[in-house]
Amino acid sequence: MAGIFGLFDYTKPGKGVPKDAPEKRPFFLFFELLWRKLSQIILLNLIYFIILLPLLTAVYFIVYGFIFSRLQQAGADAVAQTGVNFSEVTVPALPGLLLAAARAIPAVLRYALLAASVVLYGPASCALAFMLRNFVQQQHVWISDFFERLRQNFKQGLALGLLDVFLLVLLIFNITITGGTGFMVLTVVQYMSMALLFLYLLMRHYLFIMAVTFELKLGQLLKNAIILSGAGFLRNILALGMNAILFFVPIFLFPVAELLGMPLLLFSLTGFVTMFICFPVLKKYLLNPQEEIKSC
Repeated sequence: MAGIFGLFDYTKPGKGVPKDAPEKRPFFLFFELLWRKLSQIILLNLIYFIILLPLLTAVYFIVYGFIFSRLQQAGADAVAQTGVNFSEVTVPALPGLLLAAARAIPAVLRYALLAASVVLYGPASCALAFMLRNFVQQQHVWISDFFERLRQNFKQGLALGLLDVFLLVLLIFNITITGGTGFMVLTVVQYMSMALLFLYLLMRHYLFIMAVTFELKLGQLLKNAIILSGAGFLRNILALGMNAILFFVPIFLFPVAELLGMPLLLFSLTGFVTMFICFPVLKKYLLNPQEEIKSC
């Protein structure tokens, strides 16, 4: 069957881009590419979401368990300061569904799925970065290329994924747990962790895409990511801000958006935004010089 109402037909290539077509302004090009690739972006997000679902569920267990334990500890003083009635606080829609579904699964199977999700997180992120890079570069790819790239970048993707999870958990833990203790050393650790988290969030724009674009070792990926985080600072801040808006605003303004947005769009859309904004930085400082060397 050739897709659903013509939306998901990947048995034929797209229209492509005429060689002599005039270059569009980035603002208009972004929305044109997004609309042209929307069905593929949705399908990629569904695949990525399924892979990450056990990991996301574990994250929700930890995050919302921490949040609600803090709310319970806040007591009457916090109620007076914030005006929030903690007895009326409920778990948001998507976390509630994930937690309810998780409790219905046997513990052994839960841990097995979680381990598989953690292992596949990095390789799947490399595969998603590869697909989004080709979308931004207006180069045709099949959805099957996602799984082929996942296989090719499995080892390095696994290392990047484990490093990503470890650093994010460590830095966020330092920020949330060490705050307000009154100890100078812990306060210093908290602010250092904030600075490192900010730097790492900028570096993350480039780690997975470099892994699928160049043959580099892990140390080289980290070194180049630090350099690019500074070289494209304004673009990196723009990408970070846009993704924060896409992630937080719909959840707080339209809670139902969380139910639809995360499975259908969140990961691939924020990745597409990052790729469109930040890939020119990688191209300017790494790809173009490499091409000039080869042409000499």
